[in-house]
Amino acid sequence: FTPKAVVQHKLSQSINRVRDREFMLRSQRNLLWATATRLPWQAHLLNLPWWLLGNLLLMGIAPLFGQRLMARVMIVSRWRFLRDLPAVLRERARFRSRRRRGWFRVWRRQTWFLPYYVRSFLDVVVLRRRSFFS
Repeated sequence: FTPKAVVQHKLSQSINRVRDREFMLRSQRNLLWATATRLPWQAHLLNLPWWLLGNLLLMGIAPLFGQRLMARVMIVSRWRFLRDLPAVLRERARFRSRRRRGWFRVWRRQTWFLPYYVRSFLDVVVLRRRSFFS
């Protein structure tokens, strides 16, 4: 113990050492996994068309702005998620008894996502102010 010791931390330096392509793939896949297993099926149905459209547009437009890695990671992570779909469905069944939501309650709790997605798209893809994977 040295009471006069000073520790200086550099923000995110330890995670930056392991933040490679595989880390990004796992992060995206895990995000999909968590959403698919915990979100009520009504919310999936309400959001599926917009989610698919947004993902397809992002995968198609990102390379035009020099973000090929982002598009590649999104495609591969979605493929890995689909490959693990049987396990996702088993996990979803485990949580089924905890979800008791009707259509009206799910619809009422929906938020308008478009302003958030447009702002994120501009910040990440076009202006590159922040990273998609952080």
